[in-house]
Amino acid sequence: MAAIALSAQRGFSNVPLREVVERAECHNISAVHYHFKNREGLLTATLQMIDRHWAVDVPGFAQRAGVFEVLHAFVMALDDLKRASQWGNTVVKFLTRLAMDDDPSTADAATAFLATRLNAVFDAIAPHCPDAEPSVLRLRVGNACLLLLTVSSHLDRSCMAALGCHNLVEVKENLLRETVTMAASIIHGSNPVEDADADAEPWLPDAAHCNGMRDLATRHTAMPEPVVA
Repeated sequence: MAAIALSAQRGFSNVPLREVVERAECHNISAVHYHFKNREGLLTATLQMIDRHWAVDVPGFAQRAGVFEVLHAFVMALDDLKRASQWGNTVVKFLTRLAMDDDPSTADAATAFLATRLNAVFDAIAPHCPDAEPSVLRLRVGNACLLLLTVSSHLDRSCMAALGCHNLVEVKENLLRETVTMAASIIHGSNPVEDADADAEPWLPDAAHCNGMRDLATRHTAMPEPVVA
């Protein structure tokens, strides 16, 4: 938890292990090496912990409905993770930083961890994009999910309050719908406004439809509370 909290602010590769030990209130400076061997071992253990509480299970309805619904299910799974406990939002920020870390070993670990989630999204979206080159579609899915991950990490109460938002729930719902629409346009490689077809389904489902999708998103168990060594 100490590594997650510090890395959410500065990135995993930028946080000294000594500082992690101090944040965890451990008196032995070698605690990380004793329990995890090295920095890579700490990262692996941290991702394994998150893995137990964040799974992307795209609902069957979302898979049949379309690209928007699949991406909406992904962002709702993130929202569930954020609400799991007081640490949930910090975990999302940590994952966002991790996905953009410049350190090669850290980036490789982040890629491997996120791959299973992105594969679930790709498998659900692929049937809706039969003409897309698989390698290109995978790249688009990755970019779309990174957009959703980044925006989700900033959609917390304190951030929206700082922007002067009063009706926080309504603002958050609207921002999520708009962001999912942008992510869907990445998948299609088009502008949802310029390429709109009068006979096509609307890019932006109404609020009631999105609220219904929320009930289909996977719910997660609470994140563990920090343990003081």
